[in-house]
Amino acid sequence: HPQSNIGLDPKNPGVYIGWEDKMSQAVVSLVKILPDYYRIDQDRISATGLSMGGSGVWEVLNNDHSLWSAAVPICSRAFKAPEALATLLKYCPIWTIDGLIDAPHFVGGARRMHKALSEAGCDSQLTLIPGVEHYAWYLHYNNHEFFK
Repeated sequence: HPQSNIGLDPKNPGVYIGWEDKMSQAVVSLVKILPDYYRIDQDRISATGLSMGGSGVWEVLNNDHSLWSAAVPICSRAFKAPEALATLLKYCPIWTIDGLIDAPHFVGGARRMHKALSEAGCDSQLTLIPGVEHYAWYLHYNNHEFFK
């Protein structure tokens, strides 16, 4: 899977800044050719990711907002321009998930994205799980109902 290689945030030691655009372009290009090789319902392609991958969800949505039917970023930072991205996602339901006691840049990012999406009229759901830190995906990726 693509990894962030932009570097660390000088204001937050140990925190990566984000994705390079060529990485999100590579993900979008891959998803676009997969139906040539696999039986994929092209009207039901969802993006999900956790932590830096959750931040990557925002990047791939920005790279090609019309490709995705839904998205679930988990424990992710806010997109660099939340309001601009939100205007592109009117028809893409977004479910943003995080643990309520995760690091502030993740919880704040979830809240900021949900606010921007809601204000733009998007179908946005925010779930902040009390007592859970950065590993909120365990509660969802291990649950068969989540994928329905």
